[in-house]
Amino acid sequence: MAPVFSLALALALPASAQRLTTPKVPAPSVAPIASALPAVPLPQADPSKPLAIDTLRRASLALAKGQPLIKLNYTFDLAKLAAPFDDEPADPHWDFDARSPATLQAPRTRWPLARPAPPKPSSFLEPAPNRPIMRALAHVNRWVMLTGIPLLNKIPVVRDWPLVRGYFRLREIDFPEKDRARLARAVNSDTAAFLAPNHPEFATDWMMDKELSTHVAPYMAAWAAREIVRAAPWLWLRNNLISNDGGEAAKEYSVRSALEGHATLLHPEGAVHWTGDYVHRLFPGVAELAVRTSLKTAKPTYIAPVVWKFRFVGDVSGGLLREIAYLEKALSLPTGEGLELAARFGELEEGILAQRMKQFGYAGASEGDFFARQEAFRAWLIDDLAGRHFLDAALPPAGGVLRVARAMRTELGRSADEARRAQLASDIEKADEARRLGEFSREIYGGERLTQEQIYESLKRDRDRLVRGGFVEAIGRMLPRPVGPRIAHVGVPAPIRVLKAAAAGGKVYEALLLEYTRERMQAKLDEINRRIAPETARYAVANPLR
Repeated sequence: MAPVFSLALALALPASAQRLTTPKVPAPSVAPIASALPAVPLPQADPSKPLAIDTLRRASLALAKGQPLIKLNYTFDLAKLAAPFDDEPADPHWDFDARSPATLQAPRTRWPLARPAPPKPSSFLEPAPNRPIMRALAHVNRWVMLTGIPLLNKIPVVRDWPLVRGYFRLREIDFPEKDRARLARAVNSDTAAFLAPNHPEFATDWMMDKELSTHVAPYMAAWAAREIVRAAPWLWLRNNLISNDGGEAAKEYSVRSALEGHATLLHPEGAVHWTGDYVHRLFPGVAELAVRTSLKTAKPTYIAPVVWKFRFVGDVSGGLLREIAYLEKALSLPTGEGLELAARFGELEEGILAQRMKQFGYAGASEGDFFARQEAFRAWLIDDLAGRHFLDAALPPAGGVLRVARAMRTELGRSADEARRAQLASDIEKADEARRLGEFSREIYGGERLTQEQIYESLKRDRDRLVRGGFVEAIGRMLPRPVGPRIAHVGVPAPIRVLKAAAAGGKVYEALLLEYTRERMQAKLDEINRRIAPETARYAVANPLR
């Protein structure tokens, strides 16, 4: 069956919309507030600390009222504006539609590692969208990969047959009419729009991208990893995929697609984190493109956030136990055969943690619960990396590790020094492990109970990060098979209008757009989780890691 599904993927795979990568300007570190005529003094702060987002909002409000700011003699940490604000209350009145820009000076940039300028793209493969092919792929995507064969997929028992159900086993796509209408108001031929979905899973999200486009933008452009586009350029370029190594030409094509009313899609989280309940820090690409587009058109320009949550239909504990058994064997861990789901999952994660500590030579503290020991191990890895590489203290730990890992991979590809290459390879492994540990955090998985969905995504993350093998395993990572039928719940927060005048804020305004986009995405995801809580709680188990 693997070749069949590989062919289906080649026919149906829409964009793995990634962040803009080449050339890439990292999230800026600091930016001084520009001077203005004396008028409205803002609260002074400790010059050594970042300016609070609340102060920045008040600055923008003052400017919206025509009151210029007194020059402030401190800087704020721009990178943190794009990171989650766990201690900040929601502000329903903060909406860019109603604000004038804060005239703020564009920031300087800092690289996490000293490295040469990224190479220019060898040649941009410009998409050549073919409308008949794109329409045909939409049906293949829905019938083969997502919901299965029409009519037959409604018949009990028959709908679960392998050749009837979709590969990703979606019984239903729950897309409420009010959310559908909200998206259609922002994404149509009279607007310039950039869709920004969350990215909880590998492969399934690409299919959801394509399905989403059929509702509002059937000829939408979408960003994809260069490896995908260059693997079958004839097909992917006709499916309107934009290779993320296209540099300035790719950005201009994205803007042109939006201006023509077809929209452009990017997953602003960048990489897949396998965390269905949490939206991670966003990368700047979607805001950069939206601001650039707003300067070129009189059309309303929108960032249209979208989120989806996958929920299992019924009890899938048997499938989860089979996934655990697969990992136990693949990682050479003791079998937990005979244990209930919660206990066996706990034993698996404890075994993985002990194995990884030993592999990396960690001999630190062993007291505390699972998450305390895991965090101590992760802190040790990050401290070890910080001794050899620049980890930007302005970024959350996960952001700093991800950035330095990318920089190390770039250097590894160019370095001819064998000793340096060996050190870089070792450090990349440590950075990847620190990233994996950070995704399986107490904040997300430390509750009293774990849902089936949380256990499933944790197992898939472990398999994706830790299990390597031949062709079969590669297909398993490329097309991770769900352990049971699911429903995809889709939600659309209020789209964000990008104001042409606000472009004066430059990177500052882009960072605020990102912060607000993430805020809305997380709020909508939380809303979906509250709505489906009775169903997910029914099959939840006691958390064995507390």
